[in-house]
Amino acid sequence: MGSTLNINGDIFQIKAKEARLTAEAMCRDETTERELEMLSRLPDLCKIVRWYFVTEKKSVLPLSDVIRSVSDSYKSSIGHSKC
Repeated sequence: MGSTLNINGDIFQIKAKEARLTAEAMCRDETTERELEMLSRLPDLCKIVRWYFVTEKKSVLPLSDVIRSVSDSYKSSIGHSKC
């Protein structure tokens, strides 16, 4: 019976955390939302850039070439101004 109470307490904590995160998400301004969206893209962008450098077998490449490669390789459209 003790484990049942613990599970119920855990579920209560999880629901409280979800409610808090939902409330925070509703109160975010547009700038913060855009920054979070950009940060969520970082892991994929890092993989693309690393792959490009490994494929080219060079330690230094022109920035314009790297930006073009990222723009071409990313799964959704990214403008050069967003890179």
